[in-house]
Amino acid sequence: TLGLARHPAQIVVSKEGRVDVDALLFDVPEVPAYLIAGDDGALRLRAWLGERPWIRHIPLDAHDLRPAIDRLRVDEGIRRISAIGGRSTATRLVDAGLVQDLYLTTTSRGGGEPGTPWYTGAIAPTLDVVTKKAWSDGRGDIVFEHAIIRKRASM
Repeated sequence: TLGLARHPAQIVVSKEGRVDVDALLFDVPEVPAYLIAGDDGALRLRAWLGERPWIRHIPLDAHDLRPAIDRLRVDEGIRRISAIGGRSTATRLVDAGLVQDLYLTTTSRGGGEPGTPWYTGAIAPTLDVVTKKAWSDGRGDIVFEHAIIRKRASM
């Protein structure tokens, strides 16, 4: 009903181009894919990108994700992005003012480093929690939160 494609474009951010080139998201020519990578990452992946013309390289500014996201919006018509990733990318997206909603799922199950924050920047944003659900699946406790990130002054 929103007029969106059945399969959204896949966007991967990797400064150094360290990505699993055999991952399914890169193997479906009908689904546009974008690799936001720095110059070194693009050089490392040049031959691989040449074999997959449906994957477009978007240059990554060393200090700012905004130009890459603006290019996706203006040149590619992408208006909505769901970003899944680690704390470094999450922090850069928040600090650039590119995030409106945060969907965070945490668990008591083993994996990763306990107590790892999702945001590692200088000034954590203020969150207005919209939804919070907690349950146990028999292997551990799980908490899902949807929060709105309040606008903050430019940094």
